[in-house]
Amino acid sequence: MKHKLIQSLRPSFEVLKQRLSNRWPWQLRVLLYHGLYDDTCSCSPTTADPSVFQPLSKLRCELTALKAQGYTFIRPEDTLSVMGKRGKFAMLTFDDGYANNLLALPLLQELQVPAVFFVCSWHIENQKAFWWDVVFRELIARNVSSHDIGRRRREMKKLSWRALLSELDREFGIEASLPVSLTDRPMTAEELATFAADPLVTIGNHTQHHAILPLLDEEGVRRELQTCQDSIAAMCGYRPSMLAYPNGSVNGAVAEISRSLGFKAAFTTVARPVLSFGVVAPCDSHLIPRLQPG
Repeated sequence: MKHKLIQSLRPSFEVLKQRLSNRWPWQLRVLLYHGLYDDTCSCSPTTADPSVFQPLSKLRCELTALKAQGYTFIRPEDTLSVMGKRGKFAMLTFDDGYANNLLALPLLQELQVPAVFFVCSWHIENQKAFWWDVVFRELIARNVSSHDIGRRRREMKKLSWRALLSELDREFGIEASLPVSLTDRPMTAEELATFAADPLVTIGNHTQHHAILPLLDEEGVRRELQTCQDSIAAMCGYRPSMLAYPNGSVNGAVAEISRSLGFKAAFTTVARPVLSFGVVAPCDSHLIPRLQPG
């Protein structure tokens, strides 16, 4: 009886499946990661924000699951060409330039998944920890609650990068901005150059100082982007064609500046896949959304 019921419903499921396929003839899922840690040989870092650092096993699971669902992982330079092309596509991105991103390379090579790594050049050149990691590490050591740490970081995010660095020095001391482990260390220039040479790795622009671009005037936005371009070119031998807005913060003026500087695509942190025409408004090539691991 149960088998007959299932058989009778099969045509309805097939019709529904076809309708959904026609409604979403193509889609692109852009994945966003930040830091990684190898959970096969170490536990979750206790001095790092768990929302920023994900276990390598989670990355493996997400990549293999999407492959099993029929997604094709694309290279960053193919982002625009797949829009409108029938199929299911995915792209892997990492923000900031953590040294622990190097842990991803053996997995990318095993699964043959390309990825783009958006880096902040100042942190790489000066080997300073990212300010949000400093705040988390120092406040968690003082038994400050996660809620209050989040509130403090939201307050500091409104500051210019110079004011931010001064605030870190004032509140926690100059030494606090030095990385303490692989968890919070940015790549070195040498590591970045070697990493960028792998055919599965593309380096992207994430501004010089992880600047919240809408807080800057036009000159400041251009300086953050162009200086990062110059630094990456010096370290890696090419100028990135992709940009990720720090914190996902962007407005119309910032998007237009990114176009004028020649970036082919730019990414936000709006959490949704890019779906085909008729479902959402056509995706702006300089406002591409990304999905973070749950």
